[in-house]
Amino acid sequence: VAGGAFLGLTIGLRFQLAPAVLIILLSSALRWRGRVVFAAAGLAVALLACGILDWVTLGSPFQSIWKYFVANVVADKASDFGTKPIFWYPFYYANAWPGFVVPMLCFWAMGVRRAPLLLLAPLAIVLAHSLIGHKEYRFVYPTLPFLLTLASIGAAELYAMIADALFPRWKRLGFLFVCAGWLLTSISLAAQDGFRPNFVKEADTIKAFQAAAQSPDLCGLAEAGVSWAFAPGYATLGRNVPIYPLEDEAAGEALEPAYNFVLHRGVDWPFISRDYHDVGCFDDACLAMRPGLCTPVKEKQINAVLQQSGQ
Repeated sequence: VAGGAFLGLTIGLRFQLAPAVLIILLSSALRWRGRVVFAAAGLAVALLACGILDWVTLGSPFQSIWKYFVANVVADKASDFGTKPIFWYPFYYANAWPGFVVPMLCFWAMGVRRAPLLLLAPLAIVLAHSLIGHKEYRFVYPTLPFLLTLASIGAAELYAMIADALFPRWKRLGFLFVCAGWLLTSISLAAQDGFRPNFVKEADTIKAFQAAAQSPDLCGLAEAGVSWAFAPGYATLGRNVPIYPLEDEAAGEALEPAYNFVLHRGVDWPFISRDYHDVGCFDDACLAMRPGLCTPVKEKQINAVLQQSGQ
């Protein structure tokens, strides 16, 4: 029941993983026929709870799911952020794991005999996301626990075969070397150009938002030269203060009475240097403020702008 409930929460929170959940349920039905009913019941209860939560907080049952489906599958809004070919994910895995793809394939081949579900579930996730034009590696992050666990099983199988054949008396010591190898491999991959930038991506805008949030004078925050899609937004600001995305200098100057802080990066707009003084710069992103209060303009605030643009 508990396992089914977690599967239900998985669909409720990230319904794109539903194909993998279906694979897991089918596997459970084949292996534990008498218990799958309880798992299905737990899934149904948890999923129903998610639907009720949407109803209470958003206005209709399962609104977060069906609106996402309409926006990104029916209207294809996600493609506005760029599209990639259907086979992009395998190539990105190879880029994220440079020099380690072949060993991983070997480990998966060794491990899949013992745990086929650990390969089928991530394949379902990758295939489902491959059908959507807009692709990002983070969308398939849920595959990693499956694939790494499968690789660990395969590595253990391979090590046992080699150890039994070549050095049966030193199996325990050899196991320590295998563990050290996994650790060094993980550190090496994290330090590669394919992944290392993710540790500090948009760190400058996050720091600037944190600095703005700490000011008691903040009554409106504008973003100049910073895309809303890469800004941390209210998750970091943590205050009910209007955020205004500025399209250009003219729009920023016309809207100036609505905000007293501006986060700017890569723009040289005269009115910012004239009316504002820098609070601080964080790498490429700088935060500036002006004295005075704000007169909110609701239709120019971030959520209204996104709704108007259909995003």
